[in-house]
Order: sequence, then structure tokens, then C-alpha cells
Amino acid sequence: MHYTKNYHLPQWEKSDRIMMDDFNAMCGNLEAGLEKTARDASDAAAQAEARASAAAGSAKNAADAAMAAANKAQQSADAAQATADNAYCPGNLPYSVGTYDGNGSSAGTTVTLGYKPQFLIITAQSMRYNSANCATDAIIVGRVGRSSNLPEFVTLLEDGFTVKNQTTDDINYEIYPKMNVRDTRYYYIAFR
Repeated sequence: MHYTKNYHLPQWEKSDRIMMDDFNAMCGNLEAGLEKTARDASDAAAQAEARASAAAGSAKNAADAAMAAANKAQQSADAAQATADNAYCPGNLPYSVGTYDGNGSSAGTTVTLGYKPQFLIITAQSMRYNSANCATDAIIVGRVGRSSNLPEFVTLLEDGFTVKNQTTDDINYEIYPKMNVRDTRYYYIAFR
């Protein structure tokens, strides 16, 4: 009798006697082979499942890390946009430019800026001269912190400034420049 190469199964020839031991050995070999195959398949499936579970965990961790990085990038982008928006908005410029119209009132004209100016330049729309050839509307510069340097016709406020015409001196001469002449447009630059 001959046997198969891989599983040692009997290969009878016509001249061989079929023996019970040979038949039982063949069935035992088949049973053992099937059991080993099932066990190997189960082990392979368990290993594949463990690898798949580990890969899924790694993928989830990577996805979570990517989401966290995306959120952080979005927060950075939002912060950068807010900084850019604030940096280039008119409220953050280091100065304000504007106009006011004089009203001639002894109380003066108040201009609201929303901050106390540190430095102020004012000029009239056009320069006018009186009979003594003195400028009636001249450039005025004031500085905060040195009140003695501020002319009496400019008062710096916490949220802007007030301008008025100077009073007359002891001999009743008008003092120039005038920064609150009725119906005159004045221009200013106020620095924060």
C-alpha cells in the first residue's frame, strides 16, 4: 500500500487488503488535519482581529490628533484674523483726523474722540488776516502732561478736546489765533 505525501492517507491498490487499522488511521489523520486547520484558521482570525483592532485604535488616535490639530489651527487662524482685524481698523490707528465747525461761543466747541489726545494739531480751512496782518486762524500744537505749554484756548479732555477763542488782553486787543470762529471749518489731527 502507498500513502499520500502530505497527510499520510492510504492509497490502496487492487491487490491490497483493506485493513481496519489502516482505515482507522486514515480517519484519525483526517480528523487531526481538520482540527489543525480549524485551529490555525481560528488563530489567524484572532490575530487578524487583534491587528484590525489595533489599527482601528491607531486610526482613531490619529484622527483625534488630526482633529485637535485642525481645531488648534482654526483657533490660531481665528486669533490671527482677529489681530489683523483689530490692527487695521480705524479705532486702532495711533491718530484721528477730522474737522469741526467753529461756533464763536465763549464756551467753545468740543470735539469727542473717545480718548485723551497726547498731541494735537489744529488748522483752519483758510488763513485770514486782520488789519494788523496777524493770522486769525493759525496752527496750534498742544501736548498733554505739560499744561503750562497748552494755550488757554485748547483744553484736552479725557475723551477729546475743547477749543475756544482767546480772550482780550489788558489793553483790550484781541489775541490770535482764533480757534472757534463762527462759520469757519477747522481741521485737526489728534494723536493717542
